Amino acid sequence: MAKSTLIRNKSQIWSLDLIIGIVIFFTALILFYKYSINTMDIERQDTTNLLLEGKLISSYLVSEGNPVDWTLDNVTSIGLTNGNMDINTEKVNEFSELAILDYPRSRKLLSTINDYYVFFEDKNNNTIKINGVEWIGKDYTLENPTNLIKIIRFVNYNSTIIRMVVYVW
Repeated sequence: MAKSTLIRNKSQIWSLDLIIGIVIFFTALILFYKYSINTMDIERQDTTNLLLEGKLISSYLVSEGNPVDWTLDNVTSIGLTNGNMDINTEKVNEFSELAILDYPRSRKLLSTINDYYVFFEDKNNNTIKINGVEWIGKDYTLENPTNLIKIIRFVNYNSTIIRMVVYVW
């Protein structure tokens, strides 16, 4: 009779142990879902901010800038066109030089804290050099950014419609 008592005691479940186990399991489950939802919200917010920054930068660049005939010494707002969406090659050279000499200042003039990369393409996706300038900004391929936004604006260059491509990260 002593043997049957031992076997019956091995298969017993204590209700307090079961309740503690369920509480720990559900707490871990709730924390997991809460953390994963917050992570997705942060990434979505970062992407939205980058998209807004990209649109802002591209809007500045398709404007004529301030003053209209700005140079490195007097620029308050960078713009690469004549106001009618025609690329001004002198402004492209000035912008390239500014980005090379003082990249943080160029970001400030574009009202962004993010990095940017600007280049021009023809209708066949070939990169166009404007007065020897192939691209302006920081090369995103060297940075390997987590979030990268691409904005395309159409401008005129030598009586041809081309794309101005702006990457922001």
